[in-house]
Amino acid sequence: NLPAIRYTKQDNFSLRWTGFPVGFRVDKTHYVFNHLKFTVLVHRYDGDSVSKAIGTGDGIDTMPVDSKDRSMTPGFMVVGFEVVPCSYQHNIEASSNLKMYGKYSTAIDCSPSGRGPYQAVKEGHPIAFSYEVAFVE
Repeated sequence: NLPAIRYTKQDNFSLRWTGFPVGFRVDKTHYVFNHLKFTVLVHRYDGDSVSKAIGTGDGIDTMPVDSKDRSMTPGFMVVGFEVVPCSYQHNIEASSNLKMYGKYSTAIDCSPSGRGPYQAVKEGHPIAFSYEVAFVE
């Protein structure tokens, strides 16, 4: 039940939203956010600093313990998600040749100063979707 959080800067203020838009429009052209850059925020727990049962608000989930030392709990817990949506015009032919977990040959720039090329929505034209994931403690 952790919503993805999107951060942006506007007029020297940092803004935070839960969720993100599907795309944007410039003049009469619609663009889709077809690449998502996820950051999974994790917290390290040492020893028995975490209960063996965690209340989630919806109920209680039991956590596995180390089979050798029953007082040990798993080392990491997910505490949040961040997402940076961006529009990127992939090479459809190169995308269709990728195998499962294949990587694009060039990095996708999701920074606010990134200038595209953006993925326009055009009837009859395929759109490739992609994502990347980073874990941050």
